[in-house]
Amino acid sequence: MNRFFSSGSGGAEADARRRRLQVALLVVVTAVTGVTVYYVLFSGSSVFSNRGLSGCYDSSGSVYDVIGSGSVDQNSAQCKAILALASAFGFSVTNSTTCAKTTLLSAPASNSQFSALFCDTGSVYNVTVRNPPIPIAALPSALTALSDLAVLEMHNALFGATVMAPLISFLTTPKYLQILDLSGSVELANNASRVLSGTIPDFSSGLISRSGFLASVLLQNNNFSGPLTQTLADTMARLSLENNTHLTMPLPTPYFSGDRWTQTKRCSFANTSICLPSGRYELQPACLQGNVSLLPSCDSGPAPQRDPIDPLAAASTSNWYGGNTYQIISTVLCLILLVCLIALYGWHQRRMRRQLEQHFSGGRHNESGMELAAAGAAARQRRETDFEPLPEYFPDVPKYETLSKPAGPTATESAPVNLPLSQLPTYAGDSGTGSEQVAAQRSSSQQ
Repeated sequence: MNRFFSSGSGGAEADARRRRLQVALLVVVTAVTGVTVYYVLFSGSSVFSNRGLSGCYDSSGSVYDVIGSGSVDQNSAQCKAILALASAFGFSVTNSTTCAKTTLLSAPASNSQFSALFCDTGSVYNVTVRNPPIPIAALPSALTALSDLAVLEMHNALFGATVMAPLISFLTTPKYLQILDLSGSVELANNASRVLSGTIPDFSSGLISRSGFLASVLLQNNNFSGPLTQTLADTMARLSLENNTHLTMPLPTPYFSGDRWTQTKRCSFANTSICLPSGRYELQPACLQGNVSLLPSCDSGPAPQRDPIDPLAAASTSNWYGGNTYQIISTVLCLILLVCLIALYGWHQRRMRRQLEQHFSGGRHNESGMELAAAGAAARQRRETDFEPLPEYFPDVPKYETLSKPAGPTATESAPVNLPLSQLPTYAGDSGTGSEQVAAQRSSSQQ
């Protein structure tokens, strides 16, 4: 205790330095702890690790702009693949054509467009081909080199019944593919050389898995026929098959489980021949909300009513703040940890301050003061025991008359007054021996 508390200005300066060191240590520990907890809870998806697991993506499938203001590597495999893909669709590519962060190519037709977006120097995450000069009926080989795609849009760029199977097979390569948009335009819906046809092939289990990232499949305004594959039954967040008039057969039951479509948030089957089998569906698929046309009954009976539960609204309610509930809770926990550390430091400082005040205000000397008080009380008790108080005693002293001065040699001198011994006052406890001693002393003085 003595080494902690010190007196004088040197002790106060040492205490101030110690407090500053404690504050600095608290700040460092809080910062390191907060960053560590934040990073661990977010599994590397925070701003401190925007590269994530691979390429431009983090573990949740979010894409990051890693390239920034940098330039694309012209010798990268994906840059060369983009230029080759654009050339295959009939866009003008020359020796001077280069890749940019946003590569845009156009054709004489006003609605023809080719675009590719790079997220780093050698990775393409978005490809859009719209009404190219040359539509393709086979899977372009250059497309298979784009293994980092998150979005693939081919609008009236592929046609025929043989391209879909190899395309769906290739889509298992991009790990973070989220949107597949093969929709055509209404104007070209009857142009066989601009729309897809045949049956829709089965999607692989990796694409429709709940742990996968593919969320939107848009196939409207084409010429697909036959039954709808069950691998698209309540497996995508968004599914559009409208204006495929040759799609027939009853709506398949959900691929995973249950007898109702509840996982798909939005869907459209307008202008198709898909129907609801009698007795199997009590309500329409929940994804048919708003002004979207309802599916008829397969037996020409009354169609089931619309599902009153909107899965999109339910998902927004249960997963508030844009689906980032996990991150919000983690942030709150980090803030609570910070507040607790600050409160702990404040409590520690108040405790130290009280100890200092007790020390310098006499807390240490109070112990010796208490000892002195106890010693004084003991001494007083001893005095009261050893010495008895004197009794109250008021002797009966006789009154004397004023005596006149006898004549003497000088006027200033007064003769001694001699009283007979019989008139001297006696006190309790006086002995005769004492009186005789007084008389003898007086006789000797007179002689």
